[in-house]
Amino acid sequence: MLKRTIAISRKELRQLKRDTRLLFVIFFFPVFLLVIFGYAINFDVKHTTLAVLDKDKSAESRNFINSLIQSEYFDLHYSLDEEGQIDQYLDEKKVQCVVVIPVVFSKSLLSNQTVDVQFLIDGIDGNTAAILQNYVIAATASYNKKLIAKAMAYSGRKIYLPVSLETRFWFNPDLETRRFLIPGLIKCCELFGES
Repeated sequence: MLKRTIAISRKELRQLKRDTRLLFVIFFFPVFLLVIFGYAINFDVKHTTLAVLDKDKSAESRNFINSLIQSEYFDLHYSLDEEGQIDQYLDEKKVQCVVVIPVVFSKSLLSNQTVDVQFLIDGIDGNTAAILQNYVIAATASYNKKLIAKAMAYSGRKIYLPVSLETRFWFNPDLETRRFLIPGLIKCCELFGES
């Protein structure tokens, strides 16, 4: 068995000496594929197309919408006039997310009542939908925190949060696809090389 392996290795090395182009393909092609996979394939969810159905049309509802589109995650593309447009825009893939602000939005906020805002997310791609849901939750929590701080300052009190959670991602703080895809492919190649 060992003699066969040595014989095949010698034959392959002779072939590589004869055809140097093959040597180029062996070393260049895997590196080329790593670069292509790292920069061409992108799972980052940014600049999501957003439509808004603002039934309240108040300063408070505009502030809420502005708090969503200030980040790089949402781009406001359409302002809808009626609920019938929601299905059309989601079905035709014009938008990935629709925000429906109720008529009582500003009235409820000003009277210190909870108001329900509806977010409709296109769920065809489950991964993207879950990421968008997390973005929406984070944006709404940030807006709520601002409102609470404003209300507390108005009453002369200071906001107090007993526990403040600060999440940091080690080695990839921006959660960019290329920063985990290339090392993952390299690790995968190492594992296949060992087996």
